[in-house]
Amino acid sequence: MIRKNKCLELGLPEPHWSQKETSYVLSVISQGLTINTNTARYIGIDDLQNVIYALKRKGYLFTVDNKEVECPSTGRLTAFPIMVLSMTDEQQVSFKSEVSC
Repeated sequence: MIRKNKCLELGLPEPHWSQKETSYVLSVISQGLTINTNTARYIGIDDLQNVIYALKRKGYLFTVDNKEVECPSTGRLTAFPIMVLSMTDEQQVSFKSEVSC
């Protein structure tokens, strides 16, 4: 279950009560925001890799990078690169045009 209070704390959109992990991550990255493994765990998404696999299987275009990021619970940079999921401007436009059809 996605923790609404943790999402709001991190400046992420509030999850809809019926939203699953995959649709929430898609809504976050389609707004130009990023989500990484640590952030996902912090808000209640245990396996971001499964979410990525599901989005790829459904044909969505997005970008996965490996970067050092700040851990939301400790505030320190990770000691090693982790997965960071995002959408480029072109991918956002493509997604929004698919949704509006």
